[in-house]
Amino acid sequence: MNIKISSLDTATLFQAIKIISVDPQYTGLHIAPDGLSATFTCAIAPTGLPAGVAVAEATAPVAELLAYADNKLAAVIAAGISVNVAAPGAPAETALVDISSMGRADILGMMQEIASGATSITWYQSTGSLALTPAQLNIIASAAAAACTAAIAAWSAAYVGVSAIPPTITTMSPIDALFV
Repeated sequence: MNIKISSLDTATLFQAIKIISVDPQYTGLHIAPDGLSATFTCAIAPTGLPAGVAVAEATAPVAELLAYADNKLAAVIAAGISVNVAAPGAPAETALVDISSMGRADILGMMQEIASGATSITWYQSTGSLALTPAQLNIIASAAAAACTAAIAAWSAAYVGVSAIPPTITTMSPIDALFV
């Protein structure tokens, strides 16, 4: 695991190195300056560090962070959503909704059938089929649009944060938090 030890004066850094060198819980010590003043990247177990030594997640390269955001977006879209289309008070009736571009195109086609006068649409899914009313299809369409909008907004926020000068997102954790 790579961690950062930041804002150390020389004495504290040497104290950390001394403790690490004699304590067997710290294995695989590797300290290399990363170009920032008083910041070093270390591969150590992050327990028992001397007081005043801050441990933070290592900064990831921009390309890696952008690829991570792309993968998060793809995973959210691929997972789809579940929408309860049951009337209030009725037992749950769940539609499994594909929110990929193909799934959204299918929803659009069904909405066009409703606009042409259809009073019921058959919704096919891996667990069987559902006969949907126009109101239920509207619920699905609205939920799919909201899910896609939220996922794309999270992805966009990740790109903005990673690309900002200075960057406001330098690790994967904030990207994960955006996709909640």
